[in-house]
Amino acid sequence: MAQKGGARPGAGRKAGPANQRTQEILRREMESGRKLPLEVMLDAMREACDEAQELRAKYQTTKTEEDMRAFHASRLMAVNIAKDAAPFCHPKLQHAQLDVSNTLHEDALDALLDGAEAAADAE
Repeated sequence: MAQKGGARPGAGRKAGPANQRTQEILRREMESGRKLPLEVMLDAMREACDEAQELRAKYQTTKTEEDMRAFHASRLMAVNIAKDAAPFCHPKLQHAQLDVSNTLHEDALDALLDGAEAAADAE
């Protein structure tokens, strides 16, 4: 008979660190002396940025549409690579937790009156 819920043999997360295999691959890549994917992305971004700056300087003197398009294409490439690399370089901002009580104005006034009455009774 098929089980309809609850724990099942072999189900769930396996024992050991979840990223043990990933860490092993990363360690081997670092020892090999080859560039890691993030380094390749950052190098490509820098090259595209440098090319865009050169094309911008060229466009300033020639004012041709071809140079302008080449500048924008290089700049767009640099921006797209930066966008892809950003999650690996910068942490995501967390959402702020806002705690708002739903106390109505009348409830606040009642609480103040109760406090005032209690203070008057104590005297």
